[in-house]
Amino acid sequence: MTPERPTDDEGEQAAATWARTGQPRPAAAARETIPSDPQALAEDIERTRQQLGDPVEALAAKVDVGAQARSKAAEMKTRAAGAAGTAADRITAKAADLRHQLPGKTTGLTKAVAAGRAKARQITPAPAQQAAARGARTVRERPGEYAAAAIVLLLIGWLLGRMGRR
Repeated sequence: MTPERPTDDEGEQAAATWARTGQPRPAAAARETIPSDPQALAEDIERTRQQLGDPVEALAAKVDVGAQARSKAAEMKTRAAGAAGTAADRITAKAADLRHQLPGKTTGLTKAVAAGRAKARQITPAPAQQAAARGARTVRERPGEYAAAAIVLLLIGWLLGRMGRR
């Protein structure tokens, strides 16, 4: 079913449109459907505006690079927030798992340290143990003096280390 070729007084323009598109010129088609009643004409205009409004808005949205960038940024922000939430959930679950494992691990470490102390006492001669006990007692009695001495020794070591690098 093809439309009939226009042959009325529209002339060469209508023929050119027909040849190019195979359709009658849109103005000719519109002229045939224009209502003569002003109220009907106003309703027809409003209907046409509504029909054209959606495609025009869609076209404007495609052309608006700023709006597209904002939309993409919002989408990426949402995705990042979702990924951050997922990561936080995983970290929280792993932390809870480690919290449950920690008491068992510390018990094993405490036992290993105690065994190491016992072994050190066995192999350390008695005079060395007595000297170490005297030194610990002296430090407990005057902690400020020994802390100051330790700081001075650390500074001297640091300075010697810097001089050796030159």
